[in-house]
Amino acid sequence: MKLALAIVLAASCGVLAPAARADLRPGRPIFVRGFETPAEARRWVLASQAAMKSGEGDRGKALCDERGWAVNLVGGSGNTLESLFSQGARKGWRLVFDEDASRPVGDGAGVILRTSVRDNATEKNLDQVWVLLVKVKVEGESRWVALGAGEKVADVEALGRRFLAGKPLAPPAE
Repeated sequence: MKLALAIVLAASCGVLAPAARADLRPGRPIFVRGFETPAEARRWVLASQAAMKSGEGDRGKALCDERGWAVNLVGGSGNTLESLFSQGARKGWRLVFDEDASRPVGDGAGVILRTSVRDNATEKNLDQVWVLLVKVKVEGESRWVALGAGEKVADVEALGRRFLAGKPLAPPAE
């Protein structure tokens, strides 16, 4: 009886209501509920942190698709992946991803990760970067690599659509 009363009381106070999510506001892209970030994506984030910490460009390059390493495939809000890794090493920050905000690209072809740029010394979040990871075949083996990164998710999603459609990856001229 006491337990039932406590549940009714908690429900009437709004304790059991789910928290509001900023990503579900009108006009914002809807995240896929129930999507589980692939383990390979988690491993990619850890490897990217180690690459930035080491400052060895080859380690960062090994985590990226060569098409996006030296060329900004995202467009206006993006940058080259080479710049992302070199800035991380030079400025002492790393990428930390928000697993709840990751979303699938195609049917297992990739994933878009929302990452925070976090300062290693102060642990403060400095910025937000969306990273598109895609599954590619390298010497017969499937690998997850970064294809592009940018500050606006719509730009990164557009790159994902171009990748899936087999279209040229360069962003359209503005």
